Amino acid sequence: MDGNVLVFVEIKYRRFKGSGYSVEAVDARKQAVIRRVALYYLTKYRRSVDIPCRFDVVGFDGSRITWIQNAYEERR
Repeated sequence: MDGNVLVFVEIKYRRFKGSGYSVEAVDARKQAVIRRVALYYLTKYRRSVDIPCRFDVVGFDGSRITWIQNAYEERR
């Protein structure tokens, strides 16, 4: 929780840059999967889907850390 906002965080790691940056791996397909998991979590454990949510992505590329808050929009 960040205040009254429930935060879902996707964490990605890349040892080498050859595959691109870690945060780039959270594409539209992956975002859709995370949204479905978030909706499942809300309906199963929170009993309400009206809780404000935020989707963050944290990427580890070697020793470089990138944290993108509100990386993409929730769609309900």
